[in-house]
Amino acid sequence: MAQTNPLAPLLIRIGLGSILFFHGLQKLLYISRTIEFFQLIELPAPPIAAYVIATAEILCGIAFFLGIHIRLASLCTILLMCGTIITVKGTKGFINGYEFDVLIMLNAISLIFLGPGEHSISHISNQPYGNT
Repeated sequence: MAQTNPLAPLLIRIGLGSILFFHGLQKLLYISRTIEFFQLIELPAPPIAAYVIATAEILCGIAFFLGIHIRLASLCTILLMCGTIITVKGTKGFINGYEFDVLIMLNAISLIFLGPGEHSISHISNQPYGNT
């Protein structure tokens, strides 16, 4: 079986973590605009949806940065991107539409298979005490 470079999951996690964290933070910092947009696209319960989605993006971003609960964060990210494609970008087509969201989903799927990698809190916390 091929050995995965230990930097691969770290780089994917940093990329996904950055994108999700800052997109979620932007939604939260400008929550009134986010709510207005969610009303415009007719999401149910726009205020609740705005807070839930922004918080989910921030928490997934933090999980990716730290390398904790990677599979759960990946699944949540996949669901968020599916929701974005269905509600906002699906009608725009792939190019200049949802290609970025598909790329995020594929990276999240990769982390489901790769796990958090060696450079993560999950990996460190699973090490026996006293070993370096």
